[in-house]
Amino acid sequence: MWLSTVIKENGTFQREVDLPLLLSVCVDELSVNPPEEAAVIDKKLSREQKAILETRLARFEATLSTSPKDETALEGAAVTLTELGDYARATSLLQELAKVKTSDPEVFRLLGEVKYELKDYDGSAAAYKLSAARNSARIVTLRELC
Repeated sequence: MWLSTVIKENGTFQREVDLPLLLSVCVDELSVNPPEEAAVIDKKLSREQKAILETRLARFEATLSTSPKDETALEGAAVTLTELGDYARATSLLQELAKVKTSDPEVFRLLGEVKYELKDYDGSAAAYKLSAARNSARIVTLRELC
């Protein structure tokens, strides 16, 4: 049985999240290096860590096969592919996610990192600029709230 909940954003319920999928990702995170080290992980992954990441990726891909626009699965698969060093596939998913999460600076930041790893420096710079623009919009909004 799949459990789900709706996340409350800006005072209204806006998004449904697959709790077992989210929980499995959180548990996996405890046994794998933190995301900040994603650019160098592929050279340091043990067999066990690689197996954990591949299992996590399989879960996200299974969700995407039935719900191709599932934001949680798109993001999770993109991050996992990045951690595995599969930057080309990660780029494809991040570009798809960027169409849906147009105001999320983290999507564009990660896209910038991935494009840099692929030596697409112009694409990387463009993605970082988009991330910075979205971050500055959030900072303005936070200042208005305070």
